[in-house]
Amino acid sequence: MLRTWRTFSMLLFFVLLCLAVGQMGVFFTTTEAFNWYNTLNKPSWTPPSLAFPLVWTTIYIVMAVAVWLVWRAKQPHYRRAIVFWVIQLILNGLWTPLFFGHQGLLGSVILIDVLWLVLAITTFLFFKQSRVAGILMLIYLAWISFAGLLNFMIWQMN
Repeated sequence: MLRTWRTFSMLLFFVLLCLAVGQMGVFFTTTEAFNWYNTLNKPSWTPPSLAFPLVWTTIYIVMAVAVWLVWRAKQPHYRRAIVFWVIQLILNGLWTPLFFGHQGLLGSVILIDVLWLVLAITTFLFFKQSRVAGILMLIYLAWISFAGLLNFMIWQMN
């Protein structure tokens, strides 16, 4: 019973941690930031603004379940995989303040490129720990690939 509670509490911790990082971005997506974003030239394939919070909420839950699976599996070197996961989460959390808060188009392109690289390493390490965790991280990596391309195109067009 105690082990089940600890396992569940860790899953809850990871989910809340990820959602908290995502929620921190709300402080930088002010009305002024949205007005600025709406004035930018964007590719025709840019998703509607409503899609972003829905996708990101899903992605945060997916990445939380993935790290929980790695934590639970405790295969050799699982701590290294979790350290990379923490680094990518920090980089992820920095993107919104840079893009929306500082209107740093080039800086956010560079940041998302670094995030993509750390995330790719994290995904590789997660596959060594848990196949399901690796697959979940591939979903996140696919989204970051799309978001990175979108970010690059917005920078180029503006």
